[in-house]
Amino acid sequence: ICPIMSLPFVDFLERVGYGFNKCILEDEQMTSFARTTEIFAAEKWDPVAFKNCFHEEFMFVRETDLVTRDEFCASIGELMEQGKLDWQNIELVHENNHVMETKWIDGDELVVRVNLKKDGLTWRSIVKRSPIPTRLR
Repeated sequence: ICPIMSLPFVDFLERVGYGFNKCILEDEQMTSFARTTEIFAAEKWDPVAFKNCFHEEFMFVRETDLVTRDEFCASIGELMEQGKLDWQNIELVHENNHVMETKWIDGDELVVRVNLKKDGLTWRSIVKRSPIPTRLR
Protein backbone atom coordinates (compact mmCIF):
# COMPACT_ATOMS: atom_id res chain seq x y z
CA ILE A 1 0.00 0.00 0.00
CA CYS A 2 1.36 3.39 -0.99
CA PRO A 3 1.33 6.10 1.67
CA ILE A 4 -0.74 9.20 0.90
CA MET A 5 1.59 12.04 0.09
CA SER A 6 0.97 15.75 -0.15
CA LEU A 7 2.27 16.88 -3.51
CA PRO A 8 4.40 20.03 -3.49
CA PHE A 9 4.17 22.73 -6.13
CA VAL A 10 6.44 21.91 -9.05
CA ASP A 11 7.52 24.59 -11.52
CA PHE A 12 9.14 22.59 -14.30
CA LEU A 13 9.34 23.99 -17.84
CA GLU A 14 5.67 24.63 -18.45
CA ARG A 15 4.49 25.38 -14.94
CA VAL A 16 2.92 22.19 -13.61
CA GLY A 17 1.18 23.11 -10.37
CA TYR A 18 -0.32 21.05 -7.57
CA GLY A 19 -2.12 22.23 -4.48
CA PHE A 20 -3.11 25.67 -5.71
CA ASN A 21 -6.70 26.83 -6.13
CA LYS A 22 -5.86 28.86 -9.23
CA CYS A 23 -2.75 28.41 -11.33
CA ILE A 24 -2.37 30.23 -14.64
CA LEU A 25 0.32 30.68 -17.24
CA GLU A 26 2.77 33.49 -16.71
CA ASP A 27 3.39 34.03 -20.44
CA GLU A 28 2.44 37.34 -21.99
CA GLN A 29 -0.10 35.73 -24.30
CA MET A 30 -3.67 35.52 -23.07
CA THR A 31 -4.64 32.18 -21.54
CA SER A 32 -7.55 30.13 -22.88
CA PHE A 33 -9.48 30.85 -19.69
CA ALA A 34 -8.90 34.60 -19.90
CA ARG A 35 -9.79 34.64 -23.61
CA THR A 36 -13.11 32.81 -23.17
CA THR A 37 -13.96 34.79 -20.03
CA GLU A 38 -13.41 38.02 -21.94
CA ILE A 39 -15.74 36.79 -24.70
CA PHE A 40 -18.42 35.77 -22.16
CA ALA A 41 -18.13 39.16 -20.41
CA ALA A 42 -18.46 41.22 -23.60
CA GLU A 43 -21.47 43.46 -23.89
CA LYS A 44 -22.65 41.56 -26.98
CA TRP A 45 -22.21 37.82 -27.58
CA ASP A 46 -19.70 37.18 -30.40
CA PRO A 47 -20.10 33.61 -31.71
CA VAL A 48 -17.21 33.99 -34.18
CA ALA A 49 -14.76 35.07 -31.46
CA PHE A 50 -15.92 32.13 -29.31
CA LYS A 51 -15.53 29.63 -32.16
CA ASN A 52 -12.01 30.94 -32.80
CA CYS A 53 -10.98 29.70 -29.32
CA PHE A 54 -11.35 26.12 -30.56
CA HIS A 55 -9.12 24.13 -32.91
CA GLU A 56 -10.80 23.14 -36.16
CA GLU A 57 -10.37 19.48 -35.07
CA PHE A 58 -12.15 20.18 -31.74
CA MET A 59 -14.35 17.45 -30.28
CA PHE A 60 -16.34 17.54 -27.05
CA VAL A 61 -16.49 14.06 -25.51
CA ARG A 62 -19.88 13.22 -23.98
CA GLU A 63 -21.02 10.04 -22.30
CA THR A 64 -22.51 8.58 -25.48
CA ASP A 65 -21.13 10.60 -28.39
CA LEU A 66 -18.72 13.19 -29.74
CA VAL A 67 -19.78 16.76 -30.46
CA THR A 68 -18.10 18.79 -33.21
CA ARG A 69 -16.86 22.36 -32.86
CA ASP A 70 -19.84 23.76 -34.80
CA GLU A 71 -22.37 21.81 -32.69
CA PHE A 72 -20.65 22.76 -29.43
CA CYS A 73 -20.39 26.45 -30.31
CA ALA A 74 -24.03 26.55 -31.44
CA SER A 75 -25.13 24.97 -28.15
CA ILE A 76 -23.12 27.44 -26.03
CA GLY A 77 -24.36 30.29 -28.23
CA GLU A 78 -27.98 29.34 -27.53
CA LEU A 79 -27.31 29.25 -23.78
CA MET A 80 -25.61 32.67 -23.91
CA GLU A 81 -28.40 34.24 -25.94
CA GLN A 82 -31.01 32.84 -23.54
CA GLY A 83 -29.01 34.02 -20.50
CA LYS A 84 -28.79 30.44 -19.21
CA LEU A 85 -24.99 30.14 -18.99
CA ASP A 86 -23.64 31.26 -15.60
CA TRP A 87 -20.08 31.76 -16.84
CA GLN A 88 -19.13 33.86 -13.79
CA ASN A 89 -19.43 30.71 -11.66
CA ILE A 90 -16.62 28.95 -13.58
CA GLU A 91 -13.37 28.68 -11.61
CA LEU A 92 -9.97 28.06 -13.14
CA VAL A 93 -8.22 25.20 -11.36
CA HIS A 94 -5.12 24.91 -13.56
CA GLU A 95 -3.87 25.95 -16.97
CA ASN A 96 -0.65 25.49 -18.91
CA ASN A 97 0.29 25.19 -22.59
CA HIS A 98 -1.19 21.67 -22.81
CA VAL A 99 -4.28 21.55 -20.61
CA MET A 100 -6.87 23.65 -18.80
CA GLU A 101 -9.05 22.45 -15.91
CA THR A 102 -12.09 24.37 -14.69
CA LYS A 103 -14.90 23.60 -12.26
CA TRP A 104 -18.27 25.00 -11.30
CA ILE A 105 -21.49 24.15 -9.49
CA ASP A 106 -24.55 23.38 -11.63
CA GLY A 107 -27.61 22.82 -9.46
CA ASP A 108 -26.75 19.93 -7.17
CA GLU A 109 -23.70 18.80 -9.18
CA LEU A 110 -20.01 19.67 -9.22
CA VAL A 111 -18.87 19.94 -12.83
CA VAL A 112 -15.20 19.46 -13.73
CA ARG A 113 -14.05 20.16 -17.27
CA VAL A 114 -10.67 19.31 -18.77
CA ASN A 115 -9.56 20.79 -22.09
CA LEU A 116 -6.57 19.54 -24.04
CA LYS A 117 -4.85 22.09 -26.27
CA LYS A 118 -3.33 21.92 -29.72
CA ASP A 119 -1.70 24.88 -31.45
CA GLY A 120 -2.74 27.10 -28.52
CA LEU A 121 -6.45 26.31 -29.00
CA THR A 122 -8.85 23.96 -27.24
CA TRP A 123 -8.64 20.66 -29.13
CA ARG A 124 -10.51 18.13 -26.92
CA SER A 125 -12.85 18.67 -24.01
CA ILE A 126 -14.49 16.34 -21.50
CA VAL A 127 -16.78 17.04 -18.56
CA LYS A 128 -17.41 15.00 -15.42
CA ARG A 129 -20.47 15.68 -13.29
CA SER A 130 -20.59 14.51 -9.65
CA PRO A 131 -23.55 14.89 -7.28
CA ILE A 132 -22.87 17.14 -4.32
CA PRO A 133 -23.79 15.30 -1.10
CA THR A 134 -26.85 16.81 0.57
CA ARG A 135 -24.88 17.63 3.73
CA LEU A 136 -22.53 19.88 1.70
CA ARG A 137 -25.20 21.88 -0.18
